[in-house]
Amino acid sequence: MDAMADAELYWAYGVVSGSWSLPGPLRGVGDVELVRHDDLSVLASAVPRDTFSADALRQRLEDLDTVADLARAHDHVLQEAFAMTDVAPFRICTLYDSQAAIRDMLRDEAARFRTVLARLRDMTEWGVKGFLMAAAEEAPAPRPASGAE
Repeated sequence: MDAMADAELYWAYGVVSGSWSLPGPLRGVGDVELVRHDDLSVLASAVPRDTFSADALRQRLEDLDTVADLARAHDHVLQEAFAMTDVAPFRICTLYDSQAAIRDMLRDEAARFRTVLARLRDMTEWGVKGFLMAAAEEAPAPRPASGAE
């Protein structure tokens, strides 16, 4: 492995069909590329190892602005891909040591990802939020004027 490859990790966003291609440049945590193995691909970005190693990332994730930026970048890539194809998303901060490690994972998990992508075909994800409103305070009942009331 060369020194440049040792300096990078790969941030993974999710798995798509291997026949799908990015329609143009896409930026997430870094520039997005497809790492392919057989009929599956992972949307991934090369990121600096010194910034995204386990220890460095643990420190960075204590800063809420950093967490928000990473979450927005991760979600942006997923939303762009969802608009065009089926995606089996990964959790935020899913990192691999190399493209070879991604390909190994795809090889080992291929049957599971094929099943997930088949289940997602022609499906739409909807998000629904519900809000619970406090009941308006009822006016107190009038006090009885007499004991008979």
